[in-house]
Amino acid sequence: LAAVASAACVTPKELCKVLRLERYETSKEIAALKSAGLVAEEPARDGRTYHVVPTPAGLAKLEQVRPAWRDAQQRVGRM
Repeated sequence: LAAVASAACVTPKELCKVLRLERYETSKEIAALKSAGLVAEEPARDGRTYHVVPTPAGLAKLEQVRPAWRDAQQRVGRM
């Protein structure tokens, strides 16, 4: 979700590269986020692929969990 939100508009192929995942893994993650209402798919201009975009609910969820994520990052940094 964070990768999608930081890019604002990204294709599944681009997500594979950013997250260093195989296409099937990325597809599963996108499907789960879509099912939870956190991302949506929008057709690309060329009609051959689609863009994954955060929904308002997805952006709200990121804001909700961001403090806990920052705390976790700080704890890991202290190890």
